[in-house]
Amino acid sequence: MDKQFLGEIVNGLFPRGAHIVSDPEDVPPNERFWLVFGGSGLRWIIPQDSSMAIKVLRQWQPYSVLSFLSWKALLASYCHGYIRYFPRVVGVGVSEITKENWGHAGWSGGTVTHATYIGTDGPARKAVTTLVDAKTGVPCSVVKTPLTNLASEKIIYEYDVLSHISANKKQIAPKPIFINREMGVSRQDYVEGFPTGRSFSKLHVRYLQKLKESGGATSVREQAERLTYDLLQANTVVDPLRNILIYRLSKLKSTTLLPSTINHGDFVPWNIKKIDSDNLIAVDWEDAILEGLPFFDFFYFQHFQNYLFGRNVKKVSYPQYGDTQFNDSIMKEIELFSLLAMVARISEHGRSMVYFEEKLRSL
Repeated sequence: MDKQFLGEIVNGLFPRGAHIVSDPEDVPPNERFWLVFGGSGLRWIIPQDSSMAIKVLRQWQPYSVLSFLSWKALLASYCHGYIRYFPRVVGVGVSEITKENWGHAGWSGGTVTHATYIGTDGPARKAVTTLVDAKTGVPCSVVKTPLTNLASEKIIYEYDVLSHISANKKQIAPKPIFINREMGVSRQDYVEGFPTGRSFSKLHVRYLQKLKESGGATSVREQAERLTYDLLQANTVVDPLRNILIYRLSKLKSTTLLPSTINHGDFVPWNIKKIDSDNLIAVDWEDAILEGLPFFDFFYFQHFQNYLFGRNVKKVSYPQYGDTQFNDSIMKEIELFSLLAMVARISEHGRSMVYFEEKLRSL
Protein backbone atom coordinates (compact mmCIF):
# COMPACT_ATOMS: atom_id res chain seq x y z
CA MET A 1 0.00 0.00 0.00
CA ASP A 2 1.35 3.42 -1.02
CA LYS A 3 0.85 5.28 2.27
CA GLN A 4 2.12 8.56 0.81
CA PHE A 5 -0.41 8.48 -2.04
CA LEU A 6 -3.18 7.45 0.36
CA GLY A 7 -2.23 10.30 2.67
CA GLU A 8 -2.42 12.76 -0.23
CA ILE A 9 -5.90 11.51 -1.09
CA VAL A 10 -7.11 11.83 2.50
CA ASN A 11 -5.62 15.31 2.81
CA GLY A 12 -7.41 16.31 -0.38
CA LEU A 13 -10.73 14.83 0.68
CA PHE A 14 -10.58 15.99 4.31
CA PRO A 15 -8.36 19.11 4.44
CA ARG A 16 -9.19 19.87 8.08
CA GLY A 17 -6.80 17.35 9.51
CA ALA A 18 -8.22 13.85 9.17
CA HIS A 19 -5.45 11.28 9.05
CA ILE A 20 -4.85 7.59 8.41
CA VAL A 21 -4.78 5.11 11.29
CA SER A 22 -3.22 1.77 10.33
CA ASP A 23 -5.30 -0.32 12.73
CA PRO A 24 -9.02 0.35 12.21
CA GLU A 25 -9.74 -1.05 15.70
CA ASP A 26 -8.15 2.14 17.09
CA VAL A 27 -10.99 4.34 15.79
CA PRO A 28 -14.80 4.27 16.22
CA PRO A 29 -16.79 2.06 13.80
CA ASN A 30 -17.95 5.03 11.69
CA GLU A 31 -14.29 5.88 10.95
CA ARG A 32 -13.35 2.42 9.67
CA PHE A 33 -12.90 1.90 5.95
CA TRP A 34 -11.88 -0.69 3.40
CA LEU A 35 -9.30 0.13 0.76
CA VAL A 36 -10.08 -1.83 -2.41
CA PHE A 37 -7.20 -2.20 -4.86
CA GLY A 38 -7.37 -3.06 -8.55
CA GLY A 39 -4.75 -3.88 -11.14
CA SER A 40 -3.66 -0.23 -11.39
CA GLY A 41 -3.66 0.55 -7.67
CA LEU A 42 -6.18 1.93 -5.18
CA ARG A 43 -9.69 2.14 -6.67
CA TRP A 44 -12.17 2.48 -3.78
CA ILE A 45 -12.37 3.75 -0.20
CA ILE A 46 -15.61 2.43 1.32
CA PRO A 47 -17.04 2.27 4.87
CA GLN A 48 -16.66 -1.04 6.65
CA ASP A 49 -20.38 -0.80 7.43
CA SER A 50 -21.76 -2.07 4.11
CA SER A 51 -25.18 -0.45 4.65
CA MET A 52 -23.47 2.93 4.18
CA ALA A 53 -22.18 2.29 0.66
CA ILE A 54 -23.93 -0.65 -0.94
CA LYS A 55 -26.49 1.58 -2.73
CA VAL A 56 -23.63 3.46 -4.36
CA LEU A 57 -21.63 0.38 -5.31
CA ARG A 58 -24.60 -1.41 -6.85
CA GLN A 59 -24.96 1.43 -9.34
CA TRP A 60 -21.40 0.96 -10.58
CA GLN A 61 -20.68 -1.72 -13.17
CA PRO A 62 -17.56 -2.99 -14.99
CA TYR A 63 -18.12 -4.14 -18.57
CA SER A 64 -15.52 -6.84 -19.25
CA VAL A 65 -16.72 -10.31 -18.21
CA LEU A 66 -13.88 -11.00 -15.78
CA SER A 67 -14.12 -7.60 -14.10
CA PHE A 68 -17.91 -7.91 -13.87
CA LEU A 69 -17.72 -11.31 -12.15
CA SER A 70 -15.00 -10.11 -9.77
CA TRP A 71 -17.07 -7.04 -8.91
CA LYS A 72 -20.18 -9.11 -8.15
CA ALA A 73 -18.12 -11.41 -5.92
CA LEU A 74 -16.69 -8.41 -4.07
CA LEU A 75 -20.16 -6.93 -3.49
CA ALA A 76 -21.44 -10.24 -2.14
CA SER A 77 -18.51 -10.54 0.26
CA TYR A 78 -18.99 -6.91 1.31
CA CYS A 79 -22.68 -7.41 2.12
CA HIS A 80 -22.09 -10.63 4.08
CA GLY A 81 -19.10 -9.42 6.07
CA TYR A 82 -16.39 -11.45 4.32
CA ILE A 83 -14.70 -8.71 2.34
CA ARG A 84 -11.68 -8.82 4.68
CA TYR A 85 -10.81 -12.16 3.06
CA PHE A 86 -11.08 -10.80 -0.47
CA PRO A 87 -7.76 -10.32 -2.35
CA ARG A 88 -6.33 -6.80 -2.35
CA VAL A 89 -8.61 -5.39 0.32
CA VAL A 90 -7.07 -3.62 3.34
CA GLY A 91 -8.78 -2.18 6.42
CA VAL A 92 -7.77 1.26 7.75
CA GLY A 93 -9.09 3.97 10.01
CA VAL A 94 -9.59 7.58 8.90
CA SER A 95 -9.80 9.57 12.11
CA GLU A 96 -11.55 12.83 12.92
CA ILE A 97 -14.17 12.62 10.16
CA THR A 98 -16.91 15.16 10.84
CA LYS A 99 -19.32 17.06 8.64
CA GLU A 100 -17.07 20.11 8.97
CA ASN A 101 -14.43 18.24 6.98
CA TRP A 102 -16.64 18.66 3.92
CA GLY A 103 -16.97 22.43 4.29
CA HIS A 104 -14.49 22.91 1.43
CA ALA A 105 -17.10 21.24 -0.81
CA GLY A 106 -19.93 23.47 0.44
CA TRP A 107 -21.54 20.78 2.57
CA SER A 108 -23.48 22.12 5.54
CA GLY A 109 -25.99 19.33 6.05
CA GLY A 110 -25.95 16.53 8.60
CA THR A 111 -23.22 14.02 9.36
CA VAL A 112 -22.15 11.99 6.35
CA THR A 113 -19.87 9.13 5.51
CA HIS A 114 -18.62 8.45 2.02
CA ALA A 115 -17.75 6.00 -0.74
CA THR A 116 -14.86 7.23 -2.86
CA TYR A 117 -13.80 6.02 -6.29
CA ILE A 118 -10.20 6.74 -7.31
CA GLY A 119 -9.90 7.41 -11.02
CA THR A 120 -7.49 5.75 -13.41
CA ASP A 121 -3.90 6.94 -13.17
CA GLY A 122 -3.22 9.71 -15.68
CA PRO A 123 -2.73 13.47 -16.08
CA ALA A 124 -6.37 14.21 -15.08
CA ARG A 125 -6.74 11.74 -12.20
CA LYS A 126 -9.40 12.60 -9.65
CA ALA A 127 -11.33 11.17 -6.70
CA VAL A 128 -15.12 10.94 -7.04
CA THR A 129 -16.77 10.83 -3.62
CA THR A 130 -20.41 10.08 -2.92
CA LEU A 131 -21.51 11.59 0.37
CA VAL A 132 -23.89 9.26 2.19
CA ASP A 133 -26.24 10.19 5.03
CA ALA A 134 -24.71 8.51 8.08
CA LYS A 135 -28.15 7.76 9.56
CA THR A 136 -30.04 6.43 6.57
CA GLY A 137 -27.37 5.27 4.13
CA VAL A 138 -28.98 7.38 1.39
CA PRO A 139 -26.56 9.01 -1.10
CA CYS A 140 -26.69 12.82 -0.92
CA SER A 141 -24.16 14.47 -3.24
CA VAL A 142 -21.10 13.81 -5.35
CA VAL A 143 -17.84 15.60 -4.59
CA LYS A 144 -15.01 15.68 -7.13
CA THR A 145 -11.48 16.19 -5.81
CA PRO A 146 -8.46 16.69 -8.11
CA LEU A 147 -5.37 14.52 -7.69
CA THR A 148 -3.47 16.44 -10.39
CA ASN A 149 -3.37 20.04 -11.61
CA LEU A 150 -5.07 19.13 -14.88
CA ALA A 151 -7.86 17.39 -12.97
CA SER A 152 -8.48 20.63 -11.09
CA GLU A 153 -8.92 22.50 -14.37
CA LYS A 154 -11.27 19.84 -15.72
CA ILE A 155 -13.42 19.77 -12.57
CA ILE A 156 -13.86 23.54 -12.69
CA TYR A 157 -14.64 23.36 -16.41
CA GLU A 158 -17.23 20.64 -15.81
CA TYR A 159 -18.92 22.78 -13.15
CA ASP A 160 -19.23 25.64 -15.66
CA VAL A 161 -20.62 23.26 -18.31
CA LEU A 162 -23.20 21.90 -15.86
CA SER A 163 -24.15 25.45 -14.90
CA HIS A 164 -24.77 26.26 -18.58
CA ILE A 165 -26.90 23.14 -19.00
CA SER A 166 -28.82 23.84 -15.80
CA ALA A 167 -29.47 27.47 -16.80
CA ASN A 168 -31.01 26.24 -20.04
CA LYS A 169 -33.26 23.85 -18.08
CA LYS A 170 -32.04 20.76 -19.88
CA GLN A 171 -32.73 17.66 -17.78
CA ILE A 172 -29.74 15.84 -19.18
CA ALA A 173 -27.01 16.15 -16.53
CA PRO A 174 -26.46 16.42 -12.75
CA LYS A 175 -27.28 19.78 -11.19
CA PRO A 176 -24.15 21.67 -10.05
CA ILE A 177 -24.29 22.73 -6.40
CA PHE A 178 -20.94 24.20 -5.35
CA ILE A 179 -17.50 25.04 -6.69
CA ASN A 180 -14.29 25.77 -4.77
CA ARG A 181 -12.20 27.29 -7.55
CA GLU A 182 -9.13 27.70 -5.36
CA MET A 183 -8.98 23.97 -4.58
CA GLY A 184 -10.58 22.72 -7.79
CA VAL A 185 -13.25 20.86 -5.80
CA SER A 186 -16.87 20.66 -6.92
CA ARG A 187 -20.12 19.21 -5.61
CA GLN A 188 -23.12 18.16 -7.67
CA ASP A 189 -26.37 16.24 -7.36
CA TYR A 190 -26.20 12.49 -6.95
CA VAL A 191 -27.89 10.80 -9.90
CA GLU A 192 -29.64 7.57 -8.99
CA GLY A 193 -29.74 5.09 -11.82
CA PHE A 194 -27.92 2.20 -13.43
CA PRO A 195 -25.37 2.26 -16.28
CA THR A 196 -26.80 1.50 -19.70
CA GLY A 197 -25.88 -1.49 -21.81
CA ARG A 198 -23.28 -1.43 -24.55
CA SER A 199 -25.75 -1.23 -27.43
CA PHE A 200 -26.76 2.13 -28.87
CA SER A 201 -30.52 2.18 -28.33
CA LYS A 202 -33.45 4.43 -29.15
CA LEU A 203 -33.09 5.88 -25.63
CA HIS A 204 -29.60 7.03 -26.59
CA VAL A 205 -30.98 8.56 -29.78
CA ARG A 206 -33.62 10.54 -27.89
CA TYR A 207 -31.08 11.63 -25.31
CA LEU A 208 -28.61 12.98 -27.88
CA GLN A 209 -31.42 14.86 -29.61
CA LYS A 210 -31.95 16.79 -26.37
CA LEU A 211 -28.38 18.13 -26.62
CA LYS A 212 -29.12 20.22 -29.70
CA GLU A 213 -28.42 23.91 -29.08
CA SER A 214 -31.23 26.16 -30.25
CA GLY A 215 -30.19 28.27 -33.24
CA GLY A 216 -26.50 27.40 -33.08
CA ALA A 217 -24.38 26.33 -36.03
CA THR A 218 -20.87 24.99 -36.60
CA SER A 219 -18.87 23.13 -39.23
CA VAL A 220 -16.33 20.34 -39.37
CA ARG A 221 -13.67 22.86 -40.42
CA GLU A 222 -14.42 25.09 -37.42
CA GLN A 223 -14.16 22.15 -35.01
CA ALA A 224 -10.93 20.94 -36.65
CA GLU A 225 -9.40 24.40 -36.19
CA ARG A 226 -10.49 24.44 -32.54
CA LEU A 227 -8.90 21.05 -31.85
CA THR A 228 -5.74 22.10 -33.72
CA TYR A 229 -5.46 25.16 -31.49
CA ASP A 230 -5.94 23.02 -28.36
CA LEU A 231 -3.22 20.62 -29.50
CA LEU A 232 -0.79 23.48 -30.09
CA GLN A 233 -1.51 24.99 -26.66
CA ALA A 234 -1.48 21.78 -24.59
CA ASN A 235 1.51 19.62 -23.68
CA THR A 236 -0.46 16.42 -23.04
CA VAL A 237 -0.02 15.23 -26.64
CA VAL A 238 3.60 15.22 -27.83
CA ASP A 239 5.34 14.93 -31.18
CA PRO A 240 5.33 13.09 -33.52
CA LEU A 241 1.70 12.19 -32.73
CA ARG A 242 0.67 15.82 -32.36
CA ASN A 243 2.04 16.70 -35.81
CA ILE A 244 0.22 13.72 -37.34
CA LEU A 245 -3.07 14.77 -35.74
CA ILE A 246 -2.67 18.38 -36.87
CA TYR A 247 -1.92 17.22 -40.42
CA ARG A 248 -5.00 14.97 -40.53
CA LEU A 249 -7.14 17.76 -39.09
CA SER A 250 -5.95 20.13 -41.82
CA LYS A 251 -7.49 17.78 -44.40
CA LEU A 252 -10.99 18.28 -42.97
CA LYS A 253 -12.31 20.99 -45.28
CA SER A 254 -16.10 20.98 -44.99
CA THR A 255 -17.50 24.42 -44.14
CA THR A 256 -21.12 23.32 -44.46
CA LEU A 257 -23.04 24.77 -41.52
CA LEU A 258 -24.50 22.09 -39.27
CA PRO A 259 -26.75 22.48 -36.21
CA SER A 260 -24.47 22.72 -33.18
CA THR A 261 -25.00 20.41 -30.24
CA ILE A 262 -23.54 19.92 -26.81
CA ASN A 263 -21.01 17.10 -27.06
CA HIS A 264 -20.59 15.11 -23.87
CA GLY A 265 -17.09 14.18 -24.95
CA ASP A 266 -16.87 10.82 -23.17
CA PHE A 267 -20.21 9.27 -24.11
CA VAL A 268 -19.78 5.65 -23.01
CA PRO A 269 -22.09 3.31 -21.05
CA TRP A 270 -20.44 3.80 -17.66
CA ASN A 271 -21.04 7.55 -17.93
CA ILE A 272 -24.72 7.15 -18.87
CA LYS A 273 -27.35 6.31 -16.26
CA LYS A 274 -30.84 5.04 -16.92
CA ILE A 275 -32.94 6.86 -14.34
CA ASP A 276 -36.29 5.39 -15.41
CA SER A 277 -37.77 3.43 -18.30
CA ASP A 278 -37.76 6.45 -20.64
CA ASN A 279 -34.90 8.71 -19.60
CA LEU A 280 -31.12 8.81 -19.44
CA ILE A 281 -28.76 11.22 -17.72
CA ALA A 282 -25.04 11.45 -18.50
CA VAL A 283 -22.42 12.15 -15.83
CA ASP A 284 -18.74 13.19 -16.04
CA TRP A 285 -18.81 16.19 -18.37
CA GLU A 286 -15.13 17.19 -18.03
CA ASP A 287 -14.50 16.76 -21.77
CA ALA A 288 -17.70 18.42 -23.00
CA ILE A 289 -17.91 20.83 -25.94
CA LEU A 290 -20.77 23.29 -25.69
CA GLU A 291 -21.05 24.00 -29.42
CA GLY A 292 -19.92 20.78 -31.01
CA LEU A 293 -20.77 18.62 -34.01
CA PRO A 294 -23.88 16.47 -34.27
CA PHE A 295 -23.11 12.74 -34.24
CA PHE A 296 -19.81 13.23 -32.40
CA ASP A 297 -21.07 11.35 -29.33
CA PHE A 298 -22.67 8.72 -31.56
CA PHE A 299 -19.32 7.88 -33.17
CA TYR A 300 -17.51 8.14 -29.84
CA PHE A 301 -19.90 5.63 -28.24
CA GLN A 302 -19.21 3.15 -31.02
CA HIS A 303 -15.46 3.52 -31.55
CA PHE A 304 -14.35 3.88 -27.95
CA GLN A 305 -16.03 0.62 -27.00
CA ASN A 306 -14.67 -1.16 -30.05
CA TYR A 307 -11.23 0.09 -29.01
CA LEU A 308 -11.58 -1.13 -25.42
CA PHE A 309 -13.35 -4.44 -25.96
CA GLY A 310 -12.15 -5.44 -29.41
CA ARG A 311 -15.52 -6.09 -30.96
CA ASN A 312 -18.22 -4.09 -32.70
CA VAL A 313 -21.05 -2.50 -30.76
CA LYS A 314 -24.56 -3.18 -31.99
CA LYS A 315 -26.10 0.11 -33.09
CA VAL A 316 -29.27 1.52 -34.57
CA SER A 317 -29.45 3.96 -37.46
CA TYR A 318 -29.31 7.55 -36.32
CA PRO A 319 -32.25 9.70 -37.49
CA GLN A 320 -31.86 12.94 -39.37
CA TYR A 321 -31.14 16.02 -37.29
CA GLY A 322 -34.24 18.09 -37.94
CA ASP A 323 -34.32 19.34 -41.54
CA THR A 324 -30.55 19.11 -42.02
CA GLN A 325 -29.40 16.61 -44.60
CA PHE A 326 -26.14 14.82 -43.86
CA ASN A 327 -24.57 13.38 -46.98
CA ASP A 328 -21.97 10.63 -46.91
CA SER A 329 -19.08 13.06 -47.33
CA ILE A 330 -20.04 15.14 -44.28
CA MET A 331 -20.72 12.05 -42.18
CA LYS A 332 -17.29 10.68 -43.08
CA GLU A 333 -15.62 13.94 -42.01
CA ILE A 334 -17.55 13.99 -38.72
CA GLU A 335 -16.50 10.41 -38.03
CA LEU A 336 -12.87 11.17 -38.89
CA PHE A 337 -12.89 14.24 -36.62
CA SER A 338 -14.36 12.12 -33.81
CA LEU A 339 -11.58 9.56 -34.21
CA LEU A 340 -8.86 12.22 -34.18
CA ALA A 341 -10.34 13.76 -31.04
CA MET A 342 -10.38 10.33 -29.39
CA VAL A 343 -6.74 9.72 -30.31
CA ALA A 344 -5.77 13.07 -28.78
CA ARG A 345 -7.57 12.19 -25.55
CA ILE A 346 -6.43 8.57 -25.26
CA SER A 347 -2.79 9.36 -26.02
CA GLU A 348 -2.63 11.19 -22.69
CA HIS A 349 -2.80 7.78 -20.99
CA GLY A 350 -0.11 6.12 -23.10
CA ARG A 351 -2.47 3.45 -24.43
CA SER A 352 -2.14 1.41 -27.61
CA MET A 353 -3.26 3.16 -30.81
CA VAL A 354 -3.52 0.10 -33.07
CA TYR A 355 -7.32 0.22 -33.36
CA PHE A 356 -7.34 3.91 -34.28
CA GLU A 357 -4.46 3.54 -36.73
CA GLU A 358 -6.49 0.90 -38.59
CA LYS A 359 -9.68 2.97 -38.56
CA LEU A 360 -7.93 6.13 -39.70
CA ARG A 361 -6.37 4.27 -42.64
CA SER A 362 -9.85 3.12 -43.68
CA LEU A 363 -11.31 6.64 -43.79
